[in-house]
Amino acid sequence: MKTKIFSVAALAMLFMTFGAVGAMESPAAAPFGRQTAVAFGCMALLILFTYLAGGFRTGSKTKTIFNMKGVIFMQEILQRAAALQRLRQSKDDLKLCLDKLNAQIELTEQQIVEAMESSKLQSFNYDGETYYLSSRQYASLVQPLGRQFFNRLRRRSLAELIKPTIQAQALNKFVRQQQQQNGGRLPDWVEPYVSVNSRLVLGVRKQK
Repeated sequence: MKTKIFSVAALAMLFMTFGAVGAMESPAAAPFGRQTAVAFGCMALLILFTYLAGGFRTGSKTKTIFNMKGVIFMQEILQRAAALQRLRQSKDDLKLCLDKLNAQIELTEQQIVEAMESSKLQSFNYDGETYYLSSRQYASLVQPLGRQFFNRLRRRSLAELIKPTIQAQALNKFVRQQQQQNGGRLPDWVEPYVSVNSRLVLGVRKQK
């Protein structure tokens, strides 16, 4: 509705502009004074310019404002997306660095264990910490008998150990429990399916 009103007003004042031109050429022919015609002519041009620019069209003006906000919001989204990519890349770099550090730690610990074992050294102190040798047991399933072992676990209501293969930590804990309950050995229904090996590992604790 507002658009139609301003359109009519602009057209009316445009005709007045023509009247102003006519008044400049022939003052007697003009229906009103020259100054009034010139003023209306200027107003008509101003209204037309504003109308074409979309200033009086509320929908267009609102759309323009929304578009400007959309551009700002999109810039913020792109900036945050770039920041997220940098953070993810930093996380991947840290994980890679952590994997390398863990590998170096494991290698260095094994080198210390071998040196202590060859020199028959059970423990030593360094910088407020005690380093000592301990024996750790590792269990693994005997292949290809693992599937049969799973069936035996299920029959004894121990299916929670299977996920769908037994996790190493869970298997080690299970083996220790079975050994404690059976005088240090595995029961007959477990022994054929599980291989148990022990190796020396390096332990570290704070000095008291």
